[in-house]
Amino acid sequence: GTAAGTESAALPAELQADLQTVLDEARVEWGFPGAQVGVWTPAGAWIGTTGTAAMNDDRPITRDDHTRIGSITKTLTVTAMLQLIEQGKLSFEDTIGEYVPGMPNGDSATLRNLADMTSGIPPYTTEAACTTRYFDAPTEPWLPQELVDCVKDAEPVFPAGTQMQYSNSNLVLLGMVIEKVTGQSMEEVLRAGILDPLGMAQTSSPGQDADIPQPHLSGVTTQGNPDDAVKDATTWTPTFAFTAGDMIST
Repeated sequence: GTAAGTESAALPAELQADLQTVLDEARVEWGFPGAQVGVWTPAGAWIGTTGTAAMNDDRPITRDDHTRIGSITKTLTVTAMLQLIEQGKLSFEDTIGEYVPGMPNGDSATLRNLADMTSGIPPYTTEAACTTRYFDAPTEPWLPQELVDCVKDAEPVFPAGTQMQYSNSNLVLLGMVIEKVTGQSMEEVLRAGILDPLGMAQTSSPGQDADIPQPHLSGVTTQGNPDDAVKDATTWTPTFAFTAGDMIST
């Protein structure tokens, strides 16, 4: 949802046309049904759409369409962590092992390391046992602990703080820490700390619920399909991403 005060003047018409061309060409190149893009700069804003809201559907995309926002979720998860640090309930230097035992680098990787992707904890999304289970039954829910258990016996990728690797495990673990410290669900934490104060009424953390509010875009993927068949992934469980990527917005 758009918070009040974020609307700005339009970008120049020529630049808008160029952006639209890039967006249309991307749809053709990648073969997806449709997309919506927003660009906000000090010089102005542009919101463009291409294609349709779903496969085999001619309904145009609108500003009111909800969609899964994937890894943009991470910015909200880390903001919630920063709020708890500000309140004195967490510290940047706490190790993950103090909250979730048994992780690679558990005694050395700090919450700061997890937040800036320098923990050395491998991503569960590259563990074959995990991804096979997910793609075999993509609507079956996962518990956060099950996600990070996928890497429990793995070797650290590097000593904590020495390198950077993008790993969803980090953000799932931070969500687990936040829920443990607050005694609330991530949905409740985000609603009270970020979404309500900013008036983000169309943004939500779905928890276990695979439904998506109407109206919405339909997501497609070829992931997990050896023959590259395109599948509708709109109602695949968001729990496989948890606080690394489960949120919904417009």
